[in-house]
Amino acid sequence: MKWLFVTIVSVCIIACKEKKGYVSKEENNGDEVYNIVSDDEAMNNAIMQAKTTFGQFLAAFENSESNMRNFTVKLRFPLEENSAEHMWLSELFHKDKKLYGVLDSDPVNVTTVKWGDTLEVKTEFLSDWMYVKNEKLVGGYTVRVLYDKMDAAEKKSFRNEIDFEIE
Repeated sequence: MKWLFVTIVSVCIIACKEKKGYVSKEENNGDEVYNIVSDDEAMNNAIMQAKTTFGQFLAAFENSESNMRNFTVKLRFPLEENSAEHMWLSELFHKDKKLYGVLDSDPVNVTTVKWGDTLEVKTEFLSDWMYVKNEKLVGGYTVRVLYDKMDAAEKKSFRNEIDFEIE
């Protein structure tokens, strides 16, 4: 099952400067896709923050409480030089001391995986993580960057579609 909050900001393509805009939900099976230039400082800082705090995510996931839900990670899937597609994995689980999840996005340009595939979470490809605690977003650093780039009407629409708060 695709979770609403994941599909809203589900796929992020870090692309060359010439590629801008986004692919609408209607064009990609319900997933909005945002193109972000590869040198976007805010997005790169968000990805670095997610990588450096991933231990906090793992600790919360492994010791989750009843007020915590929707644990997801976003991975980078390399494409051509200086570009990649970033997609969310949900339904996380451990097997043989490794973390796995189910791809919760329809790829736009990546052809090696598809929605519903079970994939290992390799930290070298990690670009974000998030969960909801007490109805508030924890992590979601790239989501916050995209949210900050939205105009007032987009933010209102986004808030109406999600079931948690972004502080």
